[in-house]
This record gives sequence, structure tokens and C-alpha cells, in this order.
Amino acid sequence: MLVSRRPCSAVVDLDQTEWSLLQAEIARVASGLRPLFQPDQCNCAFLMNVDAQVHLHGIPRDAAARTWRGRELTDANWGRPFGTDQVALPSGDLAALAADLRAILTESV
Repeated sequence: MLVSRRPCSAVVDLDQTEWSLLQAEIARVASGLRPLFQPDQCNCAFLMNVDAQVHLHGIPRDAAARTWRGRELTDANWGRPFGTDQVALPSGDLAALAADLRAILTESV
């Protein structure tokens, strides 16, 4: 997830500099997700229904199951918008994912 550094509740209120920085960060995160998941697609979604602070989710999407750290991950909604059946990773796996992504992104700096 990418979060605006300044308080901002509407995507349309981002200025040109913020849009440029966001575009660069989206590319950076997508390139970090590739070696971890080899996604068929990486969706970017502003899902601000619960938290109005501008933030964007980078979501790897897969036509077939993928394995990450011994866990099989499937995308039951491949080819369709997000469904209601997403399953969050357990907190330990989320921490491991953050560490893996951070290590990849640190190497690319």
C-alpha cells in the first residue's frame, strides 16, 4: 500500500508533483512484486471507503495459483473485479511479505 505523505482525502487533490512521485512509486512497487509472485497483472486500486486518507493498493493478480514461502495463493476472481472473498494473510505472513518486499526495494535503490 502506498499512502500520501500529507493529509489528503481525495485523489483528485494530488498535485502534479505528487502524481509524478506516485507514478514512480507504483512502478517501483510493481517491480518489487514481480520476483516475489510473478503476477500475470498488478492492479492498482484507490480503495478509500473506510480510510479517506489517499492511499493506493498494489495487488498482484494471477490466472493460476502461485506459491510464496510454501503457501499456495489463488486468485478466485481472476479476470473480474475484486470479489468479497479475499482472505488476508496472517499477521506473521504479512510481516514476512513486508520484509521480503523491503529487501527487494532496498536492493533496487
